[in-house]
Amino acid sequence: MYAASVVIASLYALVGIAAYVVSNEIRYSERVRVDAPREVVFEAILSQKELMAWSAWPEATGSDCRVEGEDGIVGTKLVYLTNGKPAGSQTVTDVAENESVTLELEDPSPFRQKPTVKFLVEEGDGTEVTLQFVNVVRRPFHLVVKGVGIAAWTRELHRKDLQGLKAYAEKQAAPQPQG
Repeated sequence: MYAASVVIASLYALVGIAAYVVSNEIRYSERVRVDAPREVVFEAILSQKELMAWSAWPEATGSDCRVEGEDGIVGTKLVYLTNGKPAGSQTVTDVAENESVTLELEDPSPFRQKPTVKFLVEEGDGTEVTLQFVNVVRRPFHLVVKGVGIAAWTRELHRKDLQGLKAYAEKQAAPQPQG
């Protein structure tokens, strides 16, 4: 009995130490080149209705979405719905015309995260889009987010998002057949 108590106490101590040693910040950038005009790419990101046409998140999370407020401006909110009930949201918090769009996400789970996603849109060889993700997860929940793979899953969905954006914007920019 005593040995089991020592093991349990040691595990608690290790988790407690890890909660303060392991960073609670998740930060990364991903980049894609899109063969479409900068304005087309920018609008596909800014318009939350268009964003849902290329985003990987609704399918991956089984969510439907609705836009609240005027689409395409600071303050536009996209609400994720699971079984018709709100299950998180993202709000456009900053826009620099044809340069960047910042979204703040709100997670109603016990983690209570408020990550930000910033899309930088630059002209180059085509249009270069950089997605910057920053999330500070409350301690000790960051150990779960990192430990069970939620952070890696999120990054993979952002990679899929950029590929979806590329396909969507390139299709929007392609010449339409005359009929």
